[in-house]
Amino acid sequence: MSERITRLTKDFHYLEIAKTVSWRSTCLSKQFGAVIVKDDRIISTGYNGSPSKCVNCCDIGICRRLTDSEYKRGTNYNLCYSIHAEQNAMLAVSRDQMLGATMYLYGYDMVTKDVVKNANACAICKRLLLNSGIDILIVADPDTGIVSEASEDFPYRAKIIRINDWRENPEVLLSAY
Repeated sequence: MSERITRLTKDFHYLEIAKTVSWRSTCLSKQFGAVIVKDDRIISTGYNGSPSKCVNCCDIGICRRLTDSEYKRGTNYNLCYSIHAEQNAMLAVSRDQMLGATMYLYGYDMVTKDVVKNANACAICKRLLLNSGIDILIVADPDTGIVSEASEDFPYRAKIIRINDWRENPEVLLSAY
């Protein structure tokens, strides 16, 4: 067993919790987990999947994004059964609870078997985040962001996004990435 050099920073700690939450996802293409943290306390979690008590891709064994080329990442959300992890996490708490909070988002690509590259909130989730009162979104990314102090070999970085910055550039609300 290898010895740890240092303890995980809080950002990577919460991203690892979001990673665990993503394991509940019912998506066959990309599994996301979200954790909302305020005052160093987890106030909500969410993962992407079908609405409660509805059929999901795991049940039917088919994902349209994997079987039909017109359903590319970031498009045709109206043809997908899933609710996004960010949305599910925000649905579970009041706006008052989210004011000043941070959301952590981790995505795993079931096809490449790796952390989702260039992950970010979709256009709809960006709009919801702007109205939620959450201040910061921290996303696991294999290439961009802060490197973990615990290990240079950590499998991803932490990309920090200040949600208020989207207000300065409304064009980002039209794009998933």
